[in-house]
Amino acid sequence: MAKGAVRADAARNKEKILAVARQCFAEQGLEVSLDSVAKRAGVGAGTLYRHFPGREALVAELLDAEMGALEQNFVSLRDSDLRVEEKLERWSHELRRWMTSYAGLPEPLREALDGGSGALTVGCDVVIGWTEEIVQEAKAAGVVKDFVTGREFYRATLGLAWVATAAGVRGGAEADGLHRMAREGWASPGRGTAPV
Repeated sequence: MAKGAVRADAARNKEKILAVARQCFAEQGLEVSLDSVAKRAGVGAGTLYRHFPGREALVAELLDAEMGALEQNFVSLRDSDLRVEEKLERWSHELRRWMTSYAGLPEPLREALDGGSGALTVGCDVVIGWTEEIVQEAKAAGVVKDFVTGREFYRATLGLAWVATAAGVRGGAEADGLHRMAREGWASPGRGTAPV
């Protein structure tokens, strides 16, 4: 078989693996076995591992495919005439949506954030950079406190996404409620606080 045909066959296999992994992760979450992904894609486990040495590399490639849409949303928000607090609120929503693309995703994102140098870490660092731009604008406008950084805003949003998914909440009013409570606190305005 000619080299060009081998490369084309390898590219087709990679695309099949990605398509099947996207479907499996959407249906069953990230804990699905990679061997079963390979089987559904019609390739051997060795072929899958040649393209993706581990689960993190496969997840990173899938998320990378979604980064274009997230970047467009970031640029649109950054360049919009919205009030700064509205930009930050909408960006938080976009982050949560991205972080919960698949059941179980917040945990590998947390590991990538704390762990250092894997394929997923690179994508996280890019998203943190975008977050930093919006947070800095919000700080300059006095909308958020001085100690808040893009990395900590990202980490806090990821923590909420992790809590929500661990509790079986994937989105909607419950997830919004958790986010609002974290942002505004739990005490009702004008009410005294309970003794500690």
